[in-house]
Amino acid sequence: MITRFIYFVLAVAMLGISVQKFENGDPNMYKVAVILFFSFVFFVCIFLSKTFRQNLLLFFISFYIAAFLGNLYLDFQYVEKQRVEIVNKLFKAQRQRLSRIERAKIAKQMGADYDLRMPYDYLIEQLNSDKRTQYYYCPATSVNYLAGPDIFPLSGLPRMNSLLCSEGGALNSFFSDRYGFRNPDQVYDVVSKSPKQSSIALLGDSFAQGSCVPSGADIGGQLRSLGNIAVNFGCSGNGPLGSLAIWEEYAKMVSPGVVVLLYYEGNDLANLSWERTSFLNNYMKKGYSQKLVLREKELDVERLRVLKKVKVKARELASQLSQINSIKAKKMIEEKIIQRKKDEKTNNNNLFRRLATLSHIRQGIGLLSQKKSNVDEYKARLDGNMKIIPDVFKRLKDSIEENKSKLLFVYLPSYRSISTNGKRDFPEREPEDYKPKIVKVLKELDIPVIDFEKFLLNTSDPLRYFPFRMAGHYNEQGYRKLGEVIDRYLSEKKINPDE
Repeated sequence: MITRFIYFVLAVAMLGISVQKFENGDPNMYKVAVILFFSFVFFVCIFLSKTFRQNLLLFFISFYIAAFLGNLYLDFQYVEKQRVEIVNKLFKAQRQRLSRIERAKIAKQMGADYDLRMPYDYLIEQLNSDKRTQYYYCPATSVNYLAGPDIFPLSGLPRMNSLLCSEGGALNSFFSDRYGFRNPDQVYDVVSKSPKQSSIALLGDSFAQGSCVPSGADIGGQLRSLGNIAVNFGCSGNGPLGSLAIWEEYAKMVSPGVVVLLYYEGNDLANLSWERTSFLNNYMKKGYSQKLVLREKELDVERLRVLKKVKVKARELASQLSQINSIKAKKMIEEKIIQRKKDEKTNNNNLFRRLATLSHIRQGIGLLSQKKSNVDEYKARLDGNMKIIPDVFKRLKDSIEENKSKLLFVYLPSYRSISTNGKRDFPEREPEDYKPKIVKVLKELDIPVIDFEKFLLNTSDPLRYFPFRMAGHYNEQGYRKLGEVIDRYLSEKKINPDE
């Protein structure tokens, strides 16, 4: 009699759950079908023999206990994952400092000095003595501070000491040119006295700008040292749309023979996610321009407004980090974990619910809707960006060719790709290798490509082109190699339309 009652309760409970899911419009109707099936099974069991009912009930209980233990193991992993997420969110800046400490140790082993100050630490020191100092910013970092579309700066303040990073040991800076880019200002005078289409314009992000290397060691300086007239319009954080905007506003005016777009695989595709929803998307319209060269006074007002916020942010961050030590960090983590546990008691992710309903196992077999992982969301954004990047490249190519110039695309590999010999097997961070898709788009658009990855991997020791053989931008050797590759390509291929 007891077993019949248990099966009756289970059958009614399953029926109730299925009706509730149906009324709530559950998008996965197969779940409703599975629950109804079990409701039917439990209902049928009521009319079976006592021995069969008892044995079947014992089987269900044993199965549930086994599944419960498995779910308990998975929950330990879930809790640890939550703890790691908390630590990562709290101490991103701390990890940057730890990375610098590791670099400093390697630098010492190699007999080199390493400045452990973060750029914002150095900025605070410099601001006390040199008011014409800026922590260099580009649209990627300033877009969050720009409230309106009246004017959108595409470079930092002109003629200022501009701070960069220090992956190679020393904190680097450069004196920005008349438009806020990384060039000796006289390069524009050289261009004006030279025949049209005789110069090289460089577009791209921090790899084009030459982050973390001294002045002259960036790609612009390397090409000039090889006898080229090169003007560097690279800007840290730029993606393809940022480069298109800078071409329209600045690079076009020097009438270059060749425009070199340095595309970094590590984040250029991802940068389109914010670029395409920002003011930069206006540049997809043919002929659009803010005429920034003619609006320098307005630009300086807006740049100073942004720079003021950057300085305030730097002071706040430096103050916060100076107060954090290992004991306080541990206490903060513990407090966050305790708060997370308290939250779990009032939401659908509490411990009892997770364990009793076998939530982790149900997720694994697809019976429980789950939030997309960070990797899945990241991949979805990249896939969306891949749909529009052909239009961006075509828009840039058409505009460049209308200016009687030629576009040369340079594919820059990341440290991860070089350290794995080009395998790109990082499912936790890089959900897919998009290089073949990018190269295919360029081939369809008839844009010539230099694959810098091949040149690095063909050397005996490709990691020597990275600072202390660690992840980061290229070091001076790396930029020198890149400059030689581009210079040789331009000489042999004769890409200049007048040749």
